[in-house]
Amino acid sequence: MRLAPTTRALRGRGERGSAMEPSWVRTAGSVSVWRGPGPWHRVEPAPKLQVRSVPHTVDPVYSVAMDPVQQIAGRRVDGRTTRWEAHRARRRAELTQAALRALRKHGPGIGMEEIAAEAGTSRTVLYRHLGDRAGAWRAVIESVDANIWGDLARASEKTAQTTPRTVIAAVTDSYLALVERDPEIYRFVVTRPLNDTDGEDPVAGMTNRMGERLTPVLEHLLRTAARTGSEPAAGTAEAARTLAHGLVGCVRFIAEDWVARGDDRPPRSQLVQEVAELYGARFDALAAETTR
Repeated sequence: MRLAPTTRALRGRGERGSAMEPSWVRTAGSVSVWRGPGPWHRVEPAPKLQVRSVPHTVDPVYSVAMDPVQQIAGRRVDGRTTRWEAHRARRRAELTQAALRALRKHGPGIGMEEIAAEAGTSRTVLYRHLGDRAGAWRAVIESVDANIWGDLARASEKTAQTTPRTVIAAVTDSYLALVERDPEIYRFVVTRPLNDTDGEDPVAGMTNRMGERLTPVLEHLLRTAARTGSEPAAGTAEAARTLAHGLVGCVRFIAEDWVARGDDRPPRSQLVQEVAELYGARFDALAAETTR
């Protein structure tokens, strides 16, 4: 029976550079509780995007959605199983990075042969860790999803004052930056393989998660804008949800049209400004409605 490799054995296999990219963690909706002079007090802080660093780096552009420790957290396992599963997760991350490099070289029509060649391994190894081409597609989507949200988190941290327009501009710019930087990867992501029939469309899932993450941020901004001595309207949460999902959907389809236009497309900064003005005006109208 083949045993899981020890940490030393893994090192001996030449696992240099193998690892996970930074994993991005959202703390929106967390609640702080403390004991004051009276009863318990509950305070809901402003939603904030935080970065938790994982001490390994693979690709300076794309990251993987989850680190090995996260993937096996919450299960009762022994040390050897933990090390083996962490090794498998790192190997999957390496192969995902190879798929990204192959996409840049060969375009969205790549097959498993090109990915295997880029990774310096066999198709058998790819099938073991990624599955078929549809599995590789899903792995790339996970990486792109983490990258877009990471860009948004960094943009949010660099902004001295968070306003609706800065958040909207950051979302738009992060998405369009991916398209501009790696159009071949984007075309691959938005083209679902014919043999992928398992469950929900992961691209739709990715955009839905972006909308879910943005909802508490925009809701907080709406409530802040409405602080004029009266309580925000009861529909504030729903208004924020509609605005968040509408924004993400709008940016996605703008990006698809933008990349299809090739050299005949306007500069990214122009689109970012137009979307920020469009949705910023809607945000202002919603903020005014919450104080009536």
